Amino acid sequence: MANSKSLSAMDAEILKSAFHKDKKLPESQRRDFAAALVEGEAIIARQRALIEKLARDGHPTEEAEEFLRKFMKTQAEHVAHWELISGQAESKSPSAERDQH
Repeated sequence: MANSKSLSAMDAEILKSAFHKDKKLPESQRRDFAAALVEGEAIIARQRALIEKLARDGHPTEEAEEFLRKFMKTQAEHVAHWELISGQAESKSPSAERDQH
């Protein structure tokens, strides 16, 4: 079975081929994707709150923290995909790229 990094790279290639510069993501799919990103942020916030409560109550937090790291990694991948399909990643100007380095 391929690892998650390979699958993410494969997903990105599929998205690139499916949404060329001349194509736009349908508005309903844009809304659904945006809603999923918002829900991902809510999950992360709930997990952080849970970790804080566990710590306050003297419980171990290692497993909950690992779960949070996985959520955050997945959310970052979703944001990267969103930027790719919404054209934000491609619309960055070369001068803006140079300014970041």
